[in-house]
This record gives sequence, C-alpha cells and structure tokens, in this order.
Amino acid sequence: KARSSSLFMPNFIKVEGKKYPTIILGGDRFLGWFGKPPEHIKDVITTEPYITSIMEKCYQLGVRGFDMSVKKEVINSFKTIKKKHPDAVGIGNPNMDAGYELYGKPLCEFGHRIIATYMNDFFSKELKEKIKNLPLDRKKWFEYPKGTKPLTQKEIDSITIDLDKYQKKLNPLKGVCDFILISECQLDCLSIFDRLDIHEKLIKLVRYNGFIPIGLSELTTISLPKYKKLDYAAYWTWVSKGFQFEDKKAALKEISNAGKPVTSFKSLSGGRLIDDIDGAIKFLKESGLSAVNLGVETEEQAEQTFTVANKYF
Repeated sequence: KARSSSLFMPNFIKVEGKKYPTIILGGDRFLGWFGKPPEHIKDVITTEPYITSIMEKCYQLGVRGFDMSVKKEVINSFKTIKKKHPDAVGIGNPNMDAGYELYGKPLCEFGHRIIATYMNDFFSKELKEKIKNLPLDRKKWFEYPKGTKPLTQKEIDSITIDLDKYQKKLNPLKGVCDFILISECQLDCLSIFDRLDIHEKLIKLVRYNGFIPIGLSELTTISLPKYKKLDYAAYWTWVSKGFQFEDKKAALKEISNAGKPVTSFKSLSGGRLIDDIDGAIKFLKESGLSAVNLGVETEEQAEQTFTVANKYF
C-alpha cells in the first residue's frame, strides 16, 4: 500500500533503539568499480563534490540513509551532509580487504577455488540449474578455470579473520556511522562453509566499537536462517522483483520469518528494472521488506527513483 503522507516525508523504524531509515542511498556507484556510468559523469562520479551533490539531492527527496564504504571521498561527502542535516544516518560497509584470509593471504585471491568448492561440494542440483539461467554478467561469478581444485575441509577450517585489519577499516567510520554491515567477500562463503565463528568475532568487535551490526547476505535461503542464530540487529539481503540466485518464494519466506528488519539491496536488479521502478519497489514493500537500498548516479535518476520509493517506504 502506498503511503498517503507528504511525498518526501522521511520514514524511520527503530533498530535497537536507534533510528533506522527505510530508504537508503547505495554507495557502490561512487566507487568507480561497478558498472559503466554515463559518459558525461564518468570523470566526476568518484569525486567528493559530485558525491556530495548527489547525496544532497537524495536528502531533499526524503532519503535519510547513506550506505558507504571506507572510500574517503564517500565518507567526507557524508560528513558534509551529516553536518548540515543531523538526522542523516550512516551505514558503513568496511568489508573490502578487511582481513578475511587463508594462508595469510586475502581470501579473495582464492575466489576460483571457492566457487569450485560451491559447485562441486555444496550447491544443490536445483541451485546450479538456476545459476545457468542468470544473466551473463552474474553467471560469470560462478565460472572457474577447468581443473581448479576445490578447497579441502582442512583449508575451509583454516580461514581466518585478522581483527586488527578489520579494526583499521572500522576506525574511519567512527562518529560517522551508527550501523555496520558485516558481509562476506566471496558470496556468503562463511555461511556456506559454516564458519559462523568468524561472524561472531566480527559482531563482538563491531559492538565493542559502539556500532550496531547488520548481517549482509547474497543467498537469502542459505544465509538468513544461519544469521538468525547470531547477534545481528537486522539483515540486508539480495531480493528483487527481477532475477536472483534462488527460488523467489523460498527467499521471501525466509524474509518473512527473519524476526528482525530486512533491507533489500540490488533492489532494481542492477538497473534491469529501471523501466519498472514503481513495480519493483511496490513488490519489495508487499513482500515484507522493512527498508530498501537503491543506487543512483545522477540527479535525474535520484528524482525518478526516490519519488517512487517515498510512495511505499
């Protein structure tokens, strides 16, 4: 049901006593790593003045949540917004190069071996069939060179988290963010491999630093049931009206049974639902999502996207 209040009236829920926004601006587009921005902004989209201008526009459109990495331009831009608008809420994502390791090397260096392990030892036949039908750019996530050796159980048991490195990623977010996303560098590998002990260590560290931890998952039906056993305050998960990895009905059932607020990301299927923004966001609201994370690159996109989001969230 669409909201009947003022078009750009911000909305919040409470998460452990803190105000948590129901509409969040995604930060990935400002990193310069995801997708190809329009030609006229490709040289400025990662700069502080441009990011600040987009954040300000989104704020004026009712956005109160800002998802950010530890990229200094993004953090500095948000600091400018927060100083001007104290009700803006920062949600930090410090997980890139943050100390997930195997043999003392970043776990991401073992990406092909991790994927080979999924496909050979963990994923069901049904899930592998669904992966075959993903769009090409997502299907590539699950490809690995012929002859790649899966991880052994001993290697899985040897995955570690360097808490000193993670702490260094948290430090720039102090005084900036209220909430911290804890994610996994290789498509929920810690959940799939049942290494929830690493989640537990990170949750303790995040809470020790005064943040509220949120568990982020790509594979809703695999990870969300496991996250429920942990001391997370809320969850983020990949769900949209468009494609995803798993059975949509099963994913929505897990969201309904989560027991804590769930925020969607990849909410417009990586831009594939840009021509059906109303239908895409309405679907998320009707599916029981508490909040929505949406990425934009231009003021025009912000106007188009958040005008609709305010109808439902």
